[in-house]
Amino acid sequence: MTTTKKGITVGGFLPQPDKTADGTQPPVILQQITVRPINRQPQDITKWRNANKAAEATIPRRVLLYDLYADVMLDAHVIAVTSQRVEEVTNANWQFVDKEGIPVDAINDIIDSNGFEDLVTGIIESKFWGYTMSEFTFFKDFEGKTQFSIYDIPKKHLRPDSGIVTKEQTSDDGINIREDIYASTVLEVGNSKDLGLLLSAAQYAIFKDGGLSDYAQFVQTFGMPLLDATWDGYDEKQRIALNEQLNDLGSGGSIVRPAGTTIDLLEVQKNGDGKLQTGFIDLLNKEISKVILGSTETVESSDSSGYAQSETHAKGVNKKNKSDIAFTRRILNSRVRKILQDNGIDIKGGKFIITADDEKISKKDQYEIHKSMHQDLGMPIDHDFMYKNNGMEKPADYEQQKAALDAKKADLEKKTDPENPQNPAPTPPSKPGKKGENPGTEDIPSGKKPGKLKKLFLEYRHFFQ
Repeated sequence: MTTTKKGITVGGFLPQPDKTADGTQPPVILQQITVRPINRQPQDITKWRNANKAAEATIPRRVLLYDLYADVMLDAHVIAVTSQRVEEVTNANWQFVDKEGIPVDAINDIIDSNGFEDLVTGIIESKFWGYTMSEFTFFKDFEGKTQFSIYDIPKKHLRPDSGIVTKEQTSDDGINIREDIYASTVLEVGNSKDLGLLLSAAQYAIFKDGGLSDYAQFVQTFGMPLLDATWDGYDEKQRIALNEQLNDLGSGGSIVRPAGTTIDLLEVQKNGDGKLQTGFIDLLNKEISKVILGSTETVESSDSSGYAQSETHAKGVNKKNKSDIAFTRRILNSRVRKILQDNGIDIKGGKFIITADDEKISKKDQYEIHKSMHQDLGMPIDHDFMYKNNGMEKPADYEQQKAALDAKKADLEKKTDPENPQNPAPTPPSKPGKKGENPGTEDIPSGKKPGKLKKLFLEYRHFFQ
């Protein structure tokens, strides 16, 4: 039975929450669609083919395909290789700078949040799932700063060609996210025809699931010892009692046998050692790694691999990671910047960049660098830039204060000018020593050679006399 609670459609399931974990209202789209659970069922190659055909049909439907993907994502190796690509993007040193290259604190505070991590995770996961949509919900945190949360719109409700989010996963009626407010809150990522890398990885994951079942059966058959029990063939009660004891015997159990019976523990004569099953599973894992990472032996290495081979695989993965970061940066600097600006965040004409750990410069370090440039190198500094960079308000009577400081500085320089007869430069005191031995070295202590600075002073001392 379908009911409605505060405008939220509930299709026979638990009602949607009135508030999210951060205390804001639930995403707008979530309140207008009926989300069905994943249809969990055993998967096989025939179902994979049918799901693929349905997604590529004249009237495409991806419901079967995404239910299959949800099962594939439970595979441990798939989790490992996809996480490896995602974490390279989420762990990158993202930063937002204005058009002058100065960090924008308001947006960098957003970068250091769960919402931003969810955002970049969704962007890179479009490589695996294909076309995706994410809805932004903006709110103020406990410090009054602007933040956002990300709602990953259920993919079974997406109609990429038309930009529609359907109210039911099997219908075409829904919300056009390219119009009205949704154009400023919903992010589209990926090509509308793209079905993602999981389409190829799914076939290997399905075969692997069957291979694991076969291996489990092999272990059950050949992993337990065989019990050989004999009984007195003339005593039926003895046979029944012995049989019950054997049936109830668990792992590490014990047995009480009637007199006249014997039990022998026999070593199983194996016709195999399980390498056939494990080799098949390893092969499928390598194929999954090739699909997701572009190479193998980055999650698990083989016994035969050497340094050169591992180095080759690592270089391939590094190229993939650089490509993922570049892809994410382009999405952030095109569509995400527009969403931020449309929702009242001043982007200052800036952009998202990646910085190395040693390239991040604090406000204090920036100030010291600018001060050194001015004092040590004599480079002029734009006062407006310094006020802006340090987050300070420029005084209303700035020009008057600056004129007073300049006059005070000029007066001080005049008083200390060595060419001013009223203020002669002080003569440095001479040090005691033996005079007359070497002219011009009276102030050098006996037994010591003059240093480089002292030599220069002695050589050009006539300029100071």
